[in-house]
Amino acid sequence: MVPNGLSLIIGNVMKIKNKIIPIPLYANSRDLIASQSLFSSAFYLVIPFLVLFMHDSLRLSGEVIGFVVGLRFFAQQMMYMKSEQLAHSIGGKNLLLLGCLTQASGFLCLAFANQPNLLIAGVLLTGVGGALFAPAKSLLMNEAGEGDHKLKSGKVLELGNSVAIAGEIGALVGPLLGFWFVNLGFHALAWAGALVFVAAMIWLAQKLPASFYYPALPKQKGTWQNVLQNRRFLVFVLAYSSYLLSYSQLFLALPLTLRHLGGESEYIGLLFAFSVLISMLIQKGLRSFTNRKESQLLVMGFSTLSLAFIYMAFVAIRHQTTGWHGYLPLLMFVFLINCGQILIVPTTKRLVSYFANGNDTTPYYQALALSGGFAVLVGSPIIGELMEATRHSLTLAGLPWFVMALFPALSAMVIGLMFPTTPARAY
Repeated sequence: MVPNGLSLIIGNVMKIKNKIIPIPLYANSRDLIASQSLFSSAFYLVIPFLVLFMHDSLRLSGEVIGFVVGLRFFAQQMMYMKSEQLAHSIGGKNLLLLGCLTQASGFLCLAFANQPNLLIAGVLLTGVGGALFAPAKSLLMNEAGEGDHKLKSGKVLELGNSVAIAGEIGALVGPLLGFWFVNLGFHALAWAGALVFVAAMIWLAQKLPASFYYPALPKQKGTWQNVLQNRRFLVFVLAYSSYLLSYSQLFLALPLTLRHLGGESEYIGLLFAFSVLISMLIQKGLRSFTNRKESQLLVMGFSTLSLAFIYMAFVAIRHQTTGWHGYLPLLMFVFLINCGQILIVPTTKRLVSYFANGNDTTPYYQALALSGGFAVLVGSPIIGELMEATRHSLTLAGLPWFVMALFPALSAMVIGLMFPTTPARAY
């Protein structure tokens, strides 16, 4: 921590060759908002088309495709467990630049990927890099709130909402750009993504001030021992793990189904753009459910995920994508998955504080990340292989979807049995 007097001197002016150059001490909110939009657009420009590239160009098996997708999610979840500590160790700006470098390196690997080795390196790097941005942005916004009187009195929360909205806009623009330019090839998209992150890294290195504010991590009142001793929470962790496995099928099962049904590659971009758009819209529409107790919301959320897969089982058996209306069933699947996500994720965040019972929530979130990461890593290769093995059979085409429907259905049953009549605030 730089002493206050010295930091003010450094922050206000710097003399270079008899010129006085103002240097801000804290991040400009516009830079944080614009960078979040860039990051999201670059990510969604490339990743939605990854499975189709592995399937069509590299001719990989369904098991390997599922493993690659699962590995990216697993790497991201594992990095989430350490990213907050890393942010407090090296500062928000340094972590943000490290995230840009890691993502750029990952996309460069994908741009040269003509074999599984570079492909695996690319997905690992993009997974790790994707987990670095949230804690870095959070720390930079907190720094701004500590040092800039304009961001006090709740303005930090407002800035956080603006950053989130910018990320959603970027996630909407990215797949639309992919829709228009996918005919250039996946490698071209990966090059574009890498260049965006390199440009963002250079820009942020110049615009963001050095991180003088390094707050210590709060003292932990709870540890992993508390988590492991909480048997009820461990059951909940096991039930929750099916959420990430289900959500990851937007990146695995949806592109494979698009290809199996004869759809064009570029339409995966439109499906992802619709996913982001519907997520933005139904967040407001589902607010009326927030007065229900958490167990009801979670049962509804996991049941919705299960319904999405059962619906797709019948689509896979009887459907072909002929004409624009042929993609409507896939849009319905995307809609149901997003409904389930919006019911599950915010509700789980509220439940974690009840399970922690006043202790530090970090190990509880880490347990959820760990279980979700393992579920995707183990489940995705099985799902990928099932989808490829049954693609030519009308009678078995729905089998992978029925298998996927089983896991969130079991989660809904377990959560319903765990909290049958307990008031929401008494967990």
